[in-house]
Amino acid sequence: MNHFNCTKRENIYVQPIENAPPLLVSGSLNADGENYYDFQKTITQPYTCVVSTSTGIVRYIDADPSTIAPHVGESVFGIDEYPEGVTFDGVWRYDEGTGEFYQDGELVTAKVLAENAGLRAKCAVIATSAIATLQAGIDGGRSLDGDTDLMALWQDYLCDLRTMTPEDLQQLPAAFPAQPNSVI
Repeated sequence: MNHFNCTKRENIYVQPIENAPPLLVSGSLNADGENYYDFQKTITQPYTCVVSTSTGIVRYIDADPSTIAPHVGESVFGIDEYPEGVTFDGVWRYDEGTGEFYQDGELVTAKVLAENAGLRAKCAVIATSAIATLQAGIDGGRSLDGDTDLMALWQDYLCDLRTMTPEDLQQLPAAFPAQPNSVI
């Protein structure tokens, strides 16, 4: 398989078409100083794939190699078929030894954990705001009927969010506690 491993980027001159003046562009170079613009002409497969050289994480796949501008630390190569289900969300890897694309379970778990932790943080902000709004009304003597009970529900909700474990947050979908009715 023909690979291009980008080791640096710098301004280079390329000739886009015959008889045209060379253009100065930002280009990707491999360790031998060869540029990606020349390499892309050697790709004969219908798709071009970009992966992180060090991790094998799939960054991009396209039928048009000219849409790709590899960054330092990325490898580019042609593939015959678009791999079914592959996405560019950081959880798919390419194994150069076997030529297989696979979803990395550890990366999936880490991604789900990060997304759910972010959602939990947003829910905590909402709860904290609701509690502060209710408390301001109570402290200012301008509370409405049921505000004290509603504030207790929001406080319970906030505590339930806080006690969610990493195992809870690794579930897809995560079982978040039910949010109380809005203050507004």
